Amino acid sequence: KLVLKICQRDKKANKNYILSMKVAAIFVSSGWEKFSGTPIVVSVETTFYPLYKIPFPAITICPGNFIQKSTAERLLLQYLNVTRNHTMERDITYILRGLAKCQFPFFFRMQEYLEPVRHLLPLFNDLNVTDFMLQVLPKCKEMFGQCFWLGVRVNCCQVFQLQRTEAGFCYSYNSITSEVNKKCSVGDGFSNVISFPREDSEKSDLTKCEILHNSASGTATGIEVFLKRSNEDESIGLVKPGIQVMLHRSSQFPEIGKKTFVPEEENCSFHIEITPSMTESSLGVRALSIAQRKCLFPDEANLKYFRTYTEENCLMECRLDYMEKMCGCHPYFFSNITLAELRINRPPLGTYGFETMRAIDCSKCLPTCQIISRAFDYVYTYDYNPYSWNHSIYLDVYYKAPGAVKYNQHVAFDLMDLVVCFGGVVSLFLGISMLNSMQFLYKCLTMSCGIHQWRPKMKSRNIIKQDKMKNTMITPIN
Repeated sequence: KLVLKICQRDKKANKNYILSMKVAAIFVSSGWEKFSGTPIVVSVETTFYPLYKIPFPAITICPGNFIQKSTAERLLLQYLNVTRNHTMERDITYILRGLAKCQFPFFFRMQEYLEPVRHLLPLFNDLNVTDFMLQVLPKCKEMFGQCFWLGVRVNCCQVFQLQRTEAGFCYSYNSITSEVNKKCSVGDGFSNVISFPREDSEKSDLTKCEILHNSASGTATGIEVFLKRSNEDESIGLVKPGIQVMLHRSSQFPEIGKKTFVPEEENCSFHIEITPSMTESSLGVRALSIAQRKCLFPDEANLKYFRTYTEENCLMECRLDYMEKMCGCHPYFFSNITLAELRINRPPLGTYGFETMRAIDCSKCLPTCQIISRAFDYVYTYDYNPYSWNHSIYLDVYYKAPGAVKYNQHVAFDLMDLVVCFGGVVSLFLGISMLNSMQFLYKCLTMSCGIHQWRPKMKSRNIIKQDKMKNTMITPIN
């Protein structure tokens, strides 16, 4: 009726219709902004997600002293082909302390120890640092005493494997980035592989590339490690006796900057309580462009050095690429690189307050859309466990609560919501629905067809009428 009144040039109806169109335009604009500006929302799906569906984190343990003094001195004297004397012992100690300080992000600390022996450094051009660090690293049997997984005793040197880190070689449990498993590629947290130890764990051979899961919570339900007392005579005198512990995702390389130092203390235990959470993205999120969702799925990005994509692995690879570009080598020798450039990642260009920052550009490293995060609580307490009487450190890593929080990441306002929004606004303010629109189009189509058929008929009628008028016309008499 409103359309008919407008067609009849009803001024009052025209004003009302224009006002309705303006209000409808405001609501349509708001719906479009919501569709294009906030594409993703995160909601809590459950606060009691089963623990066995989430992979247990990897645990990397590094010795407080990466270098066994007697072995290192013997190898360096043999390499230099010199005899032992007081001056050479002092110089070798400087070199060993410099190598021990070679770790990200504190490479600058090496200078204090390498500067006094600068004249000797050219002699080490042919030294394979990787092989040297492996030979002087404390062996697994020298570090680990007893290990328990889910309350079952396991062989420490079978479950803990050699692991590269940005501080040197360490030992990792449940890691697919270790030297043994570095060729594995397993989705972190979204794989159905579950492995539990058997009673004959001494003879068992856990399948390669498996990520271990756990279903229990509370102390002594995860991984327990009893470490032997270190030999103070083998120390190069830089750190207090103890270990460095890092917890990380199984598909992620450990970050030495996130380590926790555990000192050697009698009758003490160090507990790490894990609170996991999981975020899963819907298919609608995957359908969005990367620029809209600002995250990547593991199969959307490939890394050169690592088999599985994570944001942490990408950032580490970005640093390695920068080192190679600036120095022609990696990972631990630098030239003309400042500390700030390497430690800090540049935010997107144009970010306020960071215009003049000197930092590497790792903006390509986005978080993954499927995320498993873990919060850690550290408890250091006295413990008179009989197993710890002959060991210096008792490390207990376990889940804090019997369930995890699962979040669901989905599209906030998809195309269907947009269509419903536009249809509701148009129907409410303009009185037009899909059915009315189809009826209106049908009426217009039938009217146009009728007019198209009516015009020829009217034309023929006019011609016949004109002919009749000519035939009946009376000729005037002169």
